[in-house]
Amino acid sequence: MKRLLLFVVVSFFSFGVMAQEDLKHDANIRLNPVGLLFGVANLGADFAVNENFTLGGNVSYWNLDVGSSEADVFGYGVRGQLFFDEVFTDSWYAAASVSLSQARARNTNSGNEASVDGFTISGIIGYMWIWDNFNMQLGGGVQIINLDETANSDIDFAGLGGTLPTIEYSLGWAF
Repeated sequence: MKRLLLFVVVSFFSFGVMAQEDLKHDANIRLNPVGLLFGVANLGADFAVNENFTLGGNVSYWNLDVGSSEADVFGYGVRGQLFFDEVFTDSWYAAASVSLSQARARNTNSGNEASVDGFTISGIIGYMWIWDNFNMQLGGGVQIINLDETANSDIDFAGLGGTLPTIEYSLGWAF
């Protein structure tokens, strides 16, 4: 699965190079500033494939402390966006993404550790505003989280998966 995801990411970046020359912007780098307040860093890059569609990748890192538990989560994935108008302009968009993640958790009181791998599939409808190069995206949708049930721990991670709502907010720079 990881090799397939790597192949898809490399293919998507290759398609970005073939974007049409008449577009004002061919690429966009974005991050979620609200997540940074809560220990979540999420950085993405999108590349125009044609005048209405982008493909790209993202990486994320979460450092969470809840009560006596600490967790580090690393994720990476691919994302496609269909813009109802032209890419990287004021426009409604629909996005779909697939991400793989690896989580490691530790109880600070007992010292017990646990790890789990999983994937997330999400779909979002949103709007992009752009001012020259600076841009903002706001959207909402649904995500399906699937965690590996063969985790090397006696902790039950199954309750953390399932279908959940998702909200997207990002600031970006198009070029």
